[in-house]
Amino acid sequence: MILLGYRRTVLVIVHERNADCVCPSGEFFVYGFKKLAAMGAEELTVPTASLRLWVDRVVEQSLSLDEDQAIKMINIAINWKDAKMFNTIIKKRGYDPDDLKMDIVLAALKAFSFENVELR
Repeated sequence: MILLGYRRTVLVIVHERNADCVCPSGEFFVYGFKKLAAMGAEELTVPTASLRLWVDRVVEQSLSLDEDQAIKMINIAINWKDAKMFNTIIKKRGYDPDDLKMDIVLAALKAFSFENVELR
């Protein structure tokens, strides 16, 4: 029995402004978090348009985030005072209030107010 291996080469031509949109699905979060770190997402209190685009992409896929990535995204939401983003991550990840560290809950309540924080 002879097994032959075939390699396929694909040429993808993408405009430079859309280059960040092309990423292997398995590498999306690694690339996305590198991009967010390079743009200084965790240090900023007001997002830029391009930063907001990347954060929205990651939040959209937040079911696939591991624990550390989810906590980073929650901290970004708190820094930006973005209650909608915070609540989206909490709901998609299925966090129970007991699962979150108390410092995160307190920071969220301080940033947003009781009405805007949905822990269930």
